[in-house]
Amino acid sequence: MSERQSTGSGTTGPEHKVTTKLMARLVFDSNSDPDIAAEELSKAGYTVHRMPDGDLRRYHLLDDHIEAVIAGSADDKIMDAVYREVEDIAHRNGGLCWEVCAIDSGYIPFELTQD
Repeated sequence: MSERQSTGSGTTGPEHKVTTKLMARLVFDSNSDPDIAAEELSKAGYTVHRMPDGDLRRYHLLDDHIEAVIAGSADDKIMDAVYREVEDIAHRNGGLCWEVCAIDSGYIPFELTQD
């Protein structure tokens, strides 16, 4: 097996970790405080994207949506740690984190979706 091939265990050795970006999706209802959550996420090193008010109205959404982006590998342990950190921040402020995933270079945050 060459040095670059996977061991087949679903993970590769530390020398094979690829740094990418991870994105956590959060949602907050009208009784929560997404502003404080966004500030806490930013202080924790995340780039925070809020869905613009125009998109909320356009899609008839009643909840506030945040996408929080941070550098990291798509390793399950790393993604689980990101989920736990983001969920803790969301929960303290009345929201929840429903997903953490790796994103590619074509990622378009909410604030860039307006026509």
